[in-house]
Amino acid sequence: MQIGAAMEEQNEGSKQIIEALKDLNSSSVDVHTSSKEMTANSNSIVTEMETLKEATDIMTTSMDEMSVGAEKINQTGVSLKDISSRVKESIIKIGSEVDLFKV
Repeated sequence: MQIGAAMEEQNEGSKQIIEALKDLNSSSVDVHTSSKEMTANSNSIVTEMETLKEATDIMTTSMDEMSVGAEKINQTGVSLKDISSRVKESIIKIGSEVDLFKV
């Protein structure tokens, strides 16, 4: 009888161990699945970061080109101002020369 009771106890203990192992296996599967999801999400974030970097590089290049264009426009404005001043001086000079003639 004692041997039967001991075997019953061991049988119950084995069932508890098997149940614990099933829970452990289930938890391992959950961790593995979550790990795969995290990896996929991380890859998605990396891809988005690369896209953002490319867009930032394009914007930086465009801003540099705009800066060069603005500088050229500024230089052209300075040149036009200089030419305008010389033309004004020439007109005044021509006016003075014309004023020397009497009709």
